[in-house]
Order: sequence, then C-alpha cells, then structure tokens
Amino acid sequence: MNNLLQQRTASQRAQPLTPQATTSRATPQATTSQATPLAASQTAPQPQSITERTALRYMEQLGFQFKTFRQGIQYTDGHEREDVVKYRKTYLNKMKFLESTHKPPPTCDDGILSWHSGKETATRNVVFIYHDETIFFANDAPSQGWHDDMGSRQLRPKGRGKGLMISDFVEEYNGFLSLTDEELQRAQQCDPAFPQSAREIFIFGKGYDGYWNNELLMENLKKAVKIAEFKYTR
Repeated sequence: MNNLLQQRTASQRAQPLTPQATTSRATPQATTSQATPLAASQTAPQPQSITERTALRYMEQLGFQFKTFRQGIQYTDGHEREDVVKYRKTYLNKMKFLESTHKPPPTCDDGILSWHSGKETATRNVVFIYHDETIFFANDAPSQGWHDDMGSRQLRPKGRGKGLMISDFVEEYNGFLSLTDEELQRAQQCDPAFPQSAREIFIFGKGYDGYWNNELLMENLKKAVKIAEFKYTR
C-alpha cells in the first residue's frame, strides 16, 4: 500500500484528483474510493479499504493543500517557473554587483554618492529606485478586536467598499521619488507638463478608473524614469 502512489498505475488512477482537475472532486473520501479498488488489484483479490488519514497523506503526496475557496480568477503561482528562476538569478547577480560597489547614503552634500566599477576610471552615481503598490478599501478595518461581555459591538458594512490603489516609487536618498519645488520649476521651463511625482492614485472598479494593468504600469514607469533622469543625471 505504501508504494501504490509511486507506481504508474496508481498515478493514472489518481489523475482525476490532481490539482489540475476540478477541486470539488478532490476530497479524502474520493481518494479513498479511488485507492480501494486499486489496492485490491495490486495486493489482493478482495478490496482493502484505506482510512481517511491515509487518504490525506496520499493527497499531500499528490500536491494538494487544504485552502479556502475564493471567488473570481484562480491565479497560479509561477515563482518557480524555469524562465522566472533564470531571470531571478540574472537580476540577483546584477544587484549583488551593484551593491558590492555601492555606498549607502549616510551623509553627502548633493544627496548622491559615487562608486567605481572594477578597473573603470570613470565615477558613476548609483541610485536604487524601487516600485511598490498598495491597495485600500473604503471599509477597511481590523478583523479582530476587544468586545465587552454586554454584547455591544459596532455594525460593520458587508462589502469592502470603494477600492483605491496607489502606485509609487521609492529611492534611498529622498524617500518617495519626486522633484523639489525648485527642481520642478526648472523642469517646467522646458516642459510645462513635467510631473513632480510619479505617484499614481487609481480608483479601481467598474464605473471608476477601470483596472490597473501592465500598460498603465509601463506608463507609470516612464514617468518615474523621466523624473529620475532629470533629478540625478543633470
């Protein structure tokens, strides 16, 4: 019995219960019913039932996890995909190189410190700029709290309310990526529409600003690059 799941016939028989199949069919009881006739054909002429505890162990070996079902699109975790792993290694190696020559910003006059790369004689300035997004809902509130024994508690809305997403860039010298008023004044002498900040405030949902996607992110990134080039390359 312990080797059934390692055999080809067992793998074929368990195929309907793999994570790619309908999750409503994947239960310990269903696994028990599948494994019982298989055990009979492999070990004895009469069916030998297995316990639900054994079925749970088999399901874990098949890659199942007990989770809460969620409505909407079911996303697949692709962090360990071959191309993702390859790119991650490239990215980490590049960051390791930059960090080995980069000096963090304790004190300096202009807010920028320089580094030398290997045998290069030219001094280059490196500023790490990171992107992040956060989401808020109108009815956000702690899910837990203190209640007295009188049964009094605040009524809370059933829905999450209007959604607000903020996309922004952070750099280590000045915090959020933005131009000072003086820098903005100089930038707008050439381009009156030059932005002061790369921050995007997005009210998402049907009937509002729609939904954040890759195209909007790229436009946001272009704005951040424009600000960073003006701030740090002039």
